Amino acid sequence: MIAYPAPATLLNSKSQQVGILSTSDHDKHLFILDAASFKRRPVVVNDNVIDVSWSPDSKLIACRTLWSRISVVNASTGQIVSTPREGGDAVLWAPDKRRFALTQPNGITIWDLQSKSKLLTLSGLKADTKSISWSKDGNYLAASGSNNENDRKARHVKVFSTTTGQETFSATGDTEIGSVGWSKDGAWFAYSDTTVHILNANSMEEVTKLRTAAAGHTVAFAWAPVQDSLAYEGPDGLLHIYDAKNKSERLTIPAEKTGSNSIQWSPDGAYLLLQDRQEQLAICDAKTGKYVGAKVFPEASIARWTPDSKKLVLADFHTESVKLVPLQLQEGQLAFAGGTAGNPWKDQKVLRNIDDCFAELDKFFEPDSLKQFKETPEDKLFLYTGGIGLGMQLRNTWGLWGNNPLVDYFNKLGIEDGHQMSTLIINAYWRHANGRPIEFEKLVEACKKSW
Repeated sequence: MIAYPAPATLLNSKSQQVGILSTSDHDKHLFILDAASFKRRPVVVNDNVIDVSWSPDSKLIACRTLWSRISVVNASTGQIVSTPREGGDAVLWAPDKRRFALTQPNGITIWDLQSKSKLLTLSGLKADTKSISWSKDGNYLAASGSNNENDRKARHVKVFSTTTGQETFSATGDTEIGSVGWSKDGAWFAYSDTTVHILNANSMEEVTKLRTAAAGHTVAFAWAPVQDSLAYEGPDGLLHIYDAKNKSERLTIPAEKTGSNSIQWSPDGAYLLLQDRQEQLAICDAKTGKYVGAKVFPEASIARWTPDSKKLVLADFHTESVKLVPLQLQEGQLAFAGGTAGNPWKDQKVLRNIDDCFAELDKFFEPDSLKQFKETPEDKLFLYTGGIGLGMQLRNTWGLWGNNPLVDYFNKLGIEDGHQMSTLIINAYWRHANGRPIEFEKLVEACKKSW
């Protein structure tokens, strides 16, 4: 099964059903589709659901409502079987199918489904918990977050015993923590900041550091589902596949160059799905690194594999709908009907400085919109820098939250926040477009002081 809430979040389960969250202006209803036929099954949960999590055996779904209320429902009947008295921001099931963890503003709680009671409170993370993972035997739980309620950046990773609640491991990242999690066989534990740290899961001693990024950039990674391989994207525009058992890099694959790829292994571990912020999807062979197909899907806000590794399900925020996309993964065929072959980012332009930004914006603006932009008073440029306008578009399309030469350029100027970068670019371009002295150094200093 696959659960599709919102349709903002798509979560896979092991059987062939699909949960879809249908939305309207006032209510969000969870309903289930068959993954093979995409026909609707007679299960509906009417409770303003905005997020879901399947139990490991695909029999139950934990639903989070608009008000952070948690309900566990039977996936066959839609009946509520448990409602923890405390709400949460996210739900993660334990491997034993009996327990689940709730992330909350001041920590993590673990609940027992059978007794419908809280077993433990894991303290030490006082702000929003980010990445969270159970160990393969269910004896430990790892999470990243902050230990300071006034600092909401997830700079700390902690591992807790799920029997005693005691903290068994703690580390502070040199930037925010990206991902945490155990390898498929549970032999290795990894977390990332600007480095992917791989630890022996028994001793929790660090055995490998995979340095991937310049200072200030958090890197994400993904463990393979069937082996001890780990995929991560480096600052060199390459996707790296690392073999933890043999402590060696197995493969590098040319990929998106601005650090904005998301990485997903297929459930069978044979392929990798890459997605950039331009809604480009690409699939490559995890053994050879060869791209087997790529295609732009304007509706692909989120994409997920189906459990059989033969299809993708795409979620569209704009139309609040989902789409099933069959794949052709046979030798000699393109994975996507109507798609392209080879690395879709081969000829990608990499921006490196403010002059490159000017050149791209010269091509971006249509004559009428450029005229309107130039005629906007300088003290009204917040109309472009704020909200969901040009500033957000630059942050997303140019990877200003990522790890790339343009971000490194701004970091060396002392600008480390994506919002600062986009604001600085827009203000500088306004002066450039109007033929005024840019005084870039003064704009940089003003930007630093205003944040």
